[in-house]
Amino acid sequence: MNVLLDDFELDKNDLMKFYDLYQRPSVDLKRKTDLPKIQETLRKQISERFTKNEQYKRLFGKELIREDLINKFVKTTKGIAYIRSQKGNEGLSDVEVLQKQEELVAEIGMFKDFTGYFDGLKKNRENMYVGDDEATSIAHRMISENLPKFVDNMDVFAKIEASEVAKHFDELYNAMEPYLNVNEIAEMFQLDYYSVVLTQKQIDVYNAIIGGKVLDDGTKIPGINEYVNLYNQQQKVKSNRLPKLKQLFKQILSDRNAISWLPDEFESDNEMLQSIERCYQELKIQVFEGESSLMVLLKNIGDYDLEHIYLSNDIQLTEIAQKFYGNWSMVKKVMEEDIIAKNPQKSNEDNEKYGERIAKLMKAIDSISIAQINRLMRVCLGNDYKPMENYFSTMDAVDDEHGQRSNLFIRIENAHTEAKALLTMPYPEGRSLSQDKKNVERI
Repeated sequence: MNVLLDDFELDKNDLMKFYDLYQRPSVDLKRKTDLPKIQETLRKQISERFTKNEQYKRLFGKELIREDLINKFVKTTKGIAYIRSQKGNEGLSDVEVLQKQEELVAEIGMFKDFTGYFDGLKKNRENMYVGDDEATSIAHRMISENLPKFVDNMDVFAKIEASEVAKHFDELYNAMEPYLNVNEIAEMFQLDYYSVVLTQKQIDVYNAIIGGKVLDDGTKIPGINEYVNLYNQQQKVKSNRLPKLKQLFKQILSDRNAISWLPDEFESDNEMLQSIERCYQELKIQVFEGESSLMVLLKNIGDYDLEHIYLSNDIQLTEIAQKFYGNWSMVKKVMEEDIIAKNPQKSNEDNEKYGERIAKLMKAIDSISIAQINRLMRVCLGNDYKPMENYFSTMDAVDDEHGQRSNLFIRIENAHTEAKALLTMPYPEGRSLSQDKKNVERI
C-alpha cells in the first residue's frame, strides 16, 4: 500500500500553513490552537490516499488470505526474494526455491476457511491508515513526527548553505547522484520536497545525504553532518558553530532499502560488539572531545542566553527538580504560585472552578526557560536558591562508593573502559553472548 505515496503530493497551501504556524514561538496562542488543526488536515490527506483506493478493502477481507497473499506476493519475484532472504536459504537452487514457494502456498491455504483468526491483525493494520494522531499510523509518522524535523532542517540547512560547508555539496551530489531526483542538494531542503520523502526509499536517500552512506566495498561517502562536524571543530568562537541536521524516522512497516547503512540484524556476536565499539568512538567525538562537544556545551551552559533555553513542562521537569532540589514538586509548585499571583480568583468563581482554571493554565505551559525558573526559585528559596543551570553544568555529578566525585560523562567513559576488552577482542566461538549475563551487564 505504501507504493500509493510514490506519486502523491500533500496540499502545498496546507504545508505552507503548517510551516508558518510551526515557526511561531511555542507559547504563541495561534500556534497552540491552529497548528493541531492543520496537522489534522494533512494527516487526513495521507489517510484518504489509502482508504479511498480500491485495494484498501481487500486488505481486511477474506480475499487477502485466499487470493492476494498468494498471487500478489508468494508467486511473484517479491516472494522469491523473500524466500532467498531467510536464514539458511542463501544457497538454494532455483528448483529448491520453487519447492519452498509451493510449501508456502500450501501453508497459507490451510487458513483459507479460518480468516477470522486474523481479526486482531486486521484491526492493528487498520490503525496504520487512520488520520487520527495515533502513534502507530503512517499519517502520524509523516505529519506529527517527520514534518517538524523536515521544517527544522530547512532552517538549519540555510545556515549551513551560507557557510564554507557548502563547498562540499557538489562533491556529495556527484557521489549520490544515482539515487537523487534533484538538480542540486538545496532542492531537498525546500518545503515542496517534503511530499517526496513520504516513502521509505526516499527517506533513506534523504537520511544518506545528511548522515552519509557506506558503499559495498566499505568506502564511506560523508554526509552533510560530517562536514558540519569538521567545520565546527575548527571554530574557536562558539557563535560561529553550525547546528546539525536531523534524520527522518523510518516509515511505518516499510522495508529498509539498500542505501541504508544499518543492518536489520547482526549476523554474529562479534559483528554486534564491533558495531557498538565503532558507535562509541564516533559518538565520542561529539560527546567528549573538542570545544563543540556536548560535555563542553553543558559545562558552559551559564555563558548562554538562559532566557532562550527551555525545559519541557513534563515528567522530566519533575525528575530534574527531584535530583537538583530534592523535591519533585518544587518547580511545578513555584510555577503554579506564579500563575495564581497573575490570575486571582474572580468574585463569582467558587474554589472548585478556580482550581480547575488554574490547573488548565498550568497545563497550557508547554515549556519554561531556565531563566524564568531561576527567578521563581529565587523568590521562593531566598538564600537557599541554586541556579538551575548548575544542574546541567555539573553533569549529574555524584559521589561513588569510594567517595570519588564523578559526572555522567566520567561514568560513561569508565563503563566503556570496563567493557573495552569485550568490545575489541574476538568473542569466543561456541559461546552465546546473550547467555553471558556478566558481559551483557557491561554492555
